Amino acid sequence: MVSGRFGGGVASKKAVELIFKDSLKATQDFSSVMLEIHKALISSQKEDKNLLGMATTLTYGVFTKDGLKGAHCGDTRIILLRGKGVKKVTQDHTEVQRLLNAGKLTKNEALNYSRKHILDSALGSDDSPRIDPVHIDVQSGDRFVFTTDGVHDKIHLRELFEISQDSSSPQEFVEDVEAEIEKRVAEDNYSLVCVDVY
Repeated sequence: MVSGRFGGGVASKKAVELIFKDSLKATQDFSSVMLEIHKALISSQKEDKNLLGMATTLTYGVFTKDGLKGAHCGDTRIILLRGKGVKKVTQDHTEVQRLLNAGKLTKNEALNYSRKHILDSALGSDDSPRIDPVHIDVQSGDRFVFTTDGVHDKIHLRELFEISQDSSSPQEFVEDVEAEIEKRVAEDNYSLVCVDVY
């Protein structure tokens, strides 16, 4: 799941293309794939000054016999719906999350924090990106949801769980979430992917 900023459309597209490049697709070292994407984005900025400052968040995973493995950078998310529970598996690399972790903001204060979209890390940014490895054990009946901030800014975890309970298939779930976002008036572009495990 990718979400770009500045020249983000270009950065997001390039990130996805690189993930499926044969030389990178073959590796299980997902953090190194992310670093290769970061280096490629920096290189593109040097070649085309119109792309200076372009960056993208990226969260992706591959289902293997050992579970869901991947990597995460930014504020796109993986959410796990299992049984009667819902859990955000990734942690946002944002200013607001950092302040929450440090105890400088409460959860209620974070909801209305004026800078909650400020990223602490993104691929293609000048700083060395923070890349978190992803490894999640998978069970039959699990539902994984990958979202960009345009989704999780509008639909909270508990609401995703409730929508999921009434959605018998990934397609139905995606359509129901989209309808709810549009009802609340989308203020940002958004993407979501849903995968059920059997």
